[in-house]
Order: sequence, then C-alpha cells, then structure tokens
Amino acid sequence: MAQTTAPSRRNFEDTVEDLSAHWIKPENYIKIKELVSFSFPLARVTFTRRFGRRTIASVLKEVDVWRVFLDRQSLLTLDDKSNVDRLVSGVELLVWNALLEANLPQIGPWTVSWVLLPTGVDEDGRPEYLRPGLKLTAANRDSKERREAIMPGEDYGTPLKWPSAWKRAFEELGIWDLIDKGWSFSPYSTCYSFCLTWRDDSGRVFSCYPWSSCLPFGRGWA
Repeated sequence: MAQTTAPSRRNFEDTVEDLSAHWIKPENYIKIKELVSFSFPLARVTFTRRFGRRTIASVLKEVDVWRVFLDRQSLLTLDDKSNVDRLVSGVELLVWNALLEANLPQIGPWTVSWVLLPTGVDEDGRPEYLRPGLKLTAANRDSKERREAIMPGEDYGTPLKWPSAWKRAFEELGIWDLIDKGWSFSPYSTCYSFCLTWRDDSGRVFSCYPWSSCLPFGRGWA
C-alpha cells in the first residue's frame, strides 16, 4: 500500500503568511482555493490515480472497516496502531478532498458558500486569522431558504478532525444525504485548464499560472 500522510497543522498558517507577503488578504484565501479547486480537479485526479475505478463511497466504507479493525484488535503495539491510523487518516483526507471537489458548490437545490471567521483584530484594526473557523451557508435556489453551520477552528485547522468536521457541518445544514458519494472513474475524459490571476485593492494584477490536465471521470455506484 502506498504511503499517504496527513498535511501539517501549519499548512494553513504558512499559506496565509505566503499570501500576505504577496499583498493578498488572508480573508481572500477561500476564494483563491475555490478558483484552484473548481477549475482544476486536482483531488479527483489524485483519487483516480490512487483508486482507479473505485467510488468515493466504497473507499470511505473501507476506511470505516479499518477503523473498526484497529479498535478491536490487540496484536499490534500502540505505536503500530498509531502508524496505521495515520495512514488510514491520510487516505480519508484524500478521499474527502475528492468528495468536496466533486460536489461543491452545488449540492442538489442548494448552493453552498463559505467564509473564514476572523479570530481577532491586529493593532491596525485588521482582522486576524489564527486557526480560524469556517462558516458555511447553504442557499436553496428554489425556496430561497438559507441555512448556516459553523465549523470550529480547532476542527477546521486539525487535519485528523477535518473530514468529520465537514460531515457534521453538512448534517447540520441538512444536505448530507444529497451529496453524491458515487463519483468514480469512467472511460470518458474531460480536459480542464485555468489561469489563476489575482488583483489587489490598488488594481495590481499578479502573475498568471496556466495549468491544464485531462481527467477520466464519471459517476458510478458504491
């Protein structure tokens, strides 16, 4: 089994620092991530390369099987169990990234948006984002109903808690059952390309990074 590792806890803080160094406001991080994620299906490419024709639902079921096995067995040492658990958690993160990428922002009749929640203000009155939480808003395109859910910063900023935090948020919004978990490889291929640009408040346009890729994709069954 190929080794999969969970990202560092400091990934988000490092990203914010890098953006600030290029005059990009931290509160715009979500928009940049949305541009990258939804224009170039990186998580789905990775999922397909790793699991081939398997569906997201089937891999998540296997993650649950491994969790139950680790809870019940007594042959492995605590260190061995910890190492296997980290591997399983890494796989779970990979699958959840593909799940979110395949579904957001449109889930059934709902359009989901999200913003980082500031954790304070600095000495100049600007918002700070030190392990911020995430506020999700689901707007029904037909009835105009709006629902909100808050993902605590401790959960959003901790890789091992991230998948369960997203699931709880979707359940709180009442849209978990609408999420398509049967995404999988198909013989058909679509090519994606995008050019990421960013304009700051003064009107400066930053460099464009063109990416392109062809991805076999489709929908299957668990």
